[in-house]
Amino acid sequence: MELTNYTYPYPVKYFDLKFPSETYKMAYMHLKPSGKAKGSVILLHGKNFSGSYWEKTAYDLLKSNFEVLIPD
Repeated sequence: MELTNYTYPYPVKYFDLKFPSETYKMAYMHLKPSGKAKGSVILLHGKNFSGSYWEKTAYDLLKSNFEVLIPD
């Protein structure tokens, strides 16, 4: 299942998760600051939310020169 009609706030990439019986496709947003990164932050959402929940937080972290990873 994919959110094909869903608009994410940042560019989305995909990662294949391979299990013995199936392969799943996981969406994620990997954001890099324009300057040198002070560090990296992973933002995890809970059930019934998507990575878009973190749009404002990710924006603020990028402005503060943090690299941000948001798995969906």
